[in-house]
Amino acid sequence: MIDFLCIGAQKAGTTWLIANLKKHPRIWTPPFVKELHYFDSVYLDYGKARVLKIYQKRGRTMLEKNPDRKEYFERVLNPDFAFTDDWYQHIFSIAPKNKIKGECTPLYSAIGEAGAEHVKRLLPDVKLIYIIRDPLARALSSFRMQRDNRAKLEKDTTGDLMSLVTKKLFRKRGDYATNIPAWEKHFDPRQILYIPFGAVKANPTGVMRDVEAHLGLPKFDKYPKLTQAVNQTRNAGTTIDEAIVTKIKSMVEPQYAYLTDRFGPDFLKQIL
Repeated sequence: MIDFLCIGAQKAGTTWLIANLKKHPRIWTPPFVKELHYFDSVYLDYGKARVLKIYQKRGRTMLEKNPDRKEYFERVLNPDFAFTDDWYQHIFSIAPKNKIKGECTPLYSAIGEAGAEHVKRLLPDVKLIYIIRDPLARALSSFRMQRDNRAKLEKDTTGDLMSLVTKKLFRKRGDYATNIPAWEKHFDPRQILYIPFGAVKANPTGVMRDVEAHLGLPKFDKYPKLTQAVNQTRNAGTTIDEAIVTKIKSMVEPQYAYLTDRFGPDFLKQIL
């Protein structure tokens, strides 16, 4: 049984969270990759071949250290077995029985009602963690990351950058008003821990205490990266074309009313 999922949001501190959780002696996460991308590959067509390629690349190190796990990893990479419920559970099959098992894939937040229902059917008692970041700040950070990734892959920064913003998935990642109700339709609110992004910076120890309580973990005082930024967007302060900023602002504006109505103004003050 998988015990917890960190489902989002992208560019909201999920890498920081899982980097610290991995150091807790009672936690087990897949050793070869941070994001498994199971449910989004099924419901958002994230790209199954691309996911397996990432697994293969990062799995080499795992096999060098643990050659006895060759059969385990061959099943992970088997395209005829991959992206099934049995495959997903197989990934966690090597976890020690006394560990609390889970993973973090921020794109899960956007898999919609059908995806959330699938998670509920497969993992009825799973605990969910959702970090909420200011809609505009999150979207701008996401844009910078995608812009830099495209430049790295294509060696070109002169293309139509507005096309990054108009992609359906760009909007979905930060559409709290759609994503949160989709999960809450299928999961008891007590199964979902919402964390305001600002608390990660203002009170990281308090955040980890809340996570420990949510997951039923004993208190741990040796998290190595509590005050360290992890996976911070490069060129975070670089200028974005005014037309793109205007487009993003227009896109995310409705999210503020939803977040205020759902969580209240005090929570909203903490999401920056």
